[in-house]
Amino acid sequence: MNKSLTEAITPEYLGIIWVTKDQLLEKPEKFDQIDYLFNGLITKSMAQNSSGKKGLFMGNSFGHPFFLAHFKEDAPNFEKEMNEAMEMIYKLGLKSNKVLVISEKKFNFKKYKNFHLQEY
Repeated sequence: MNKSLTEAITPEYLGIIWVTKDQLLEKPEKFDQIDYLFNGLITKSMAQNSSGKKGLFMGNSFGHPFFLAHFKEDAPNFEKEMNEAMEMIYKLGLKSNKVLVISEKKFNFKKYKNFHLQEY
């Protein structure tokens, strides 16, 4: 996808899955763009939580709830944490099922049948 992140996010997206090699405290690639989309929520959260390993954030986009699920790719429980986050997001009952995925790590998209996952 050649669009900038802010151009790629359209009203039909319900959120972003962001998988990084680095913790959030190290401000991995695209940190500033994603933090901008969430009105600085990630920066504010890091000031309160120093682990920076993973997080689930809720914001708004186009007047609708919008989530960010961040995972560190080498976390020992990556699959479990991803499954738990996706289950929690599904239970929110949001109208859309389209999710933008920002990750170098490849994982089984077919596993998440309730969502339309789009790589960025």
